[in-house]
Amino acid sequence: MKEKIKYLEADNDELKEKYAGIENELEDLKKYIIQEHINDFNKGLRQVVLFCKEVDVVDPRYDINKDVVDECLIDEEKMSLNHAVEELEDVGGDPIVEEETTIHEEANIVVK
Repeated sequence: MKEKIKYLEADNDELKEKYAGIENELEDLKKYIIQEHINDFNKGLRQVVLFCKEVDVVDPRYDINKDVVDECLIDEEKMSLNHAVEELEDVGGDPIVEEETTIHEEANIVVK
């Protein structure tokens, strides 16, 4: 019986090590995915600068917190809230505020 306990404890320790390794790999993959999104976004910005030279990106009319909906600039927060309320009304539910997920790591963004 003691041998079986020792074997199971050793097996448990091995599994814990594997789990920790997999958990670290998952965190690395998450960071990689986020960095790839940032890189692709920056690539898109560089293309916009190349193809739309007449657009002045420092113009105060451009607001990164707004998006184009039905050919109008709409604040994303209002748009998200209105969209969520409309969806819930369609299914007969009450408006629910979801928990916001934030990433607390800084990314160095370099546009060349």
